[in-house]
Amino acid sequence: MANIVQTYPTLTRIMFVQMYYPADLDTMMTTTSEPLAQDEGTVLTFDDIKDEWLRRNSMPPGYGNLTWESIGPVLATDPKFANKSGYYTALTSGEIVTFNQVPTTYIKSSLKEQHFQLKSFYAASVRHIDLQLTISGHANYTRYPLFNETFVLQPTEKSFIQLNDTTNAFVDKIMFRCDGGREYKPFSNGGAQQFSMDNIRIKFKLT
Repeated sequence: MANIVQTYPTLTRIMFVQMYYPADLDTMMTTTSEPLAQDEGTVLTFDDIKDEWLRRNSMPPGYGNLTWESIGPVLATDPKFANKSGYYTALTSGEIVTFNQVPTTYIKSSLKEQHFQLKSFYAASVRHIDLQLTISGHANYTRYPLFNETFVLQPTEKSFIQLNDTTNAFVDKIMFRCDGGREYKPFSNGGAQQFSMDNIRIKFKLT
């Protein structure tokens, strides 16, 4: 059985900043391996989710003033997951983490007059090596995202994800998309192209 080493590696980030113009499209790509620092905001730990929702792997309506589409909570300390799944790897506080139930999911503001900024969270791939997680921000039903950032996640290493402050706008919707990776055979629990999150830090503002 593989042992989980709960470390916080220096995160390699592939950042895609997309700027759209009427006549053309410019895409800039940069990479960085510099350590990332925390910032202010409200931290959602998921530790207060009741058993009735946990049993159904469903988020309580309006949890954290957000709508959660195809994202659910899971008891990471369940014996079938402990040291056997990326659910457990991502665990930062308490016993509960969240995970994507399909490869592309999103969170959005549950209040029309409120936008939010996704600041940071802890994450791991559930069972795939080199899983690519792309995060994009959307606002006011615009066709194109205001920003894209792509991160590479591992099933046996917890990553601290922090979005780039220079491009991370206030939005009303954040999309998560998982791609690629290859199966890590010692971890048999969890679906394909899943990632888990804990301690999500979000900053809100009224529009």
